[in-house]
Amino acid sequence: MHTTFEQIFDLGPFSWPALFCCAINGLMIGIERQTRGKPV
Repeated sequence: MHTTFEQIFDLGPFSWPALFCCAINGLMIGIERQTRGKPV
């Protein structure tokens, strides 16, 4: 069975731009928590 590039990176119902947006938002929240301190 040959696995192609498209099969490996096929995300089903998700899209790469949407996942990239989620990663950027998570990064910004993480940076904010590191610089301003964690909320109690």
